Amino acid sequence: MLIEKRQQFILDRVARDGAAGIAALAQSLGVSRETVRRDLNALAERRLLTKTHGGALANSTAEPTLEARIDVNAEGKRRIAAAASRLVADGASLIIDCGSTTQALSHALASHRRLTVYTNDLRVASTLGRRNGNVVHLLGGQLLEHEDATSGWETVAQVAQYRVDLAFIGVSAIDDEGTLTDYQRDGAELRARMIVAAKEAVLLADRTKFGETKPVAVGHLDRVKRLITDEALPAPVRRKLAARGIAVTVARAGRSK
Repeated sequence: MLIEKRQQFILDRVARDGAAGIAALAQSLGVSRETVRRDLNALAERRLLTKTHGGALANSTAEPTLEARIDVNAEGKRRIAAAASRLVADGASLIIDCGSTTQALSHALASHRRLTVYTNDLRVASTLGRRNGNVVHLLGGQLLEHEDATSGWETVAQVAQYRVDLAFIGVSAIDDEGTLTDYQRDGAELRARMIVAAKEAVLLADRTKFGETKPVAVGHLDRVKRLITDEALPAPVRRKLAARGIAVTVARAGRSK
């Protein structure tokens, strides 16, 4: 097994279970314990996990892979997507961010017509492209190894050229102060540029994203006026968002409010 695949296996196991032991990893991978120790050291140096005496702990700065995230609170994400889709008129122009919730949105938009869509998510592009008279532009950049999406400074520069009716922005984390944060600097900058490019920017955040803080703050939050989530927020967070001018829509089962 290639080093990159082996190390990703380790990250996925730690993200899933919160921790992993050297002996168990060595057995699963079919390699020596010394090989696992070297991999853990390398991943710890990149701040992707926290190495312990007998293994590793999950590090909050390491984003789980798409496949690890896609089934987490899937029903909540579908409700968010349904509520978001009702904001979109046929013929609208959209920026759609990458991620499991925005992929759910693309399925909710499957019956819409004549959409112009700019996205860095390959699955979103595949779902909405070549149907119903839609025009889909896939943003260029580096294809991420464990995400069906492009990212990097080329992607940031490209999205800055466009102006659209609506941007639907995925969320890595929102802390108790109502601040939007991301795992990586280029990802945070890309989302900030998406916000600026839209007449209206909408945050899509299921309940698992609240009360968390990632390393990089996302800028231009003052331009966001709407957030859609799947569960009522704690009062302090709701007040912080209201102070920022962000209205919260709760997409409940069977209705949105």
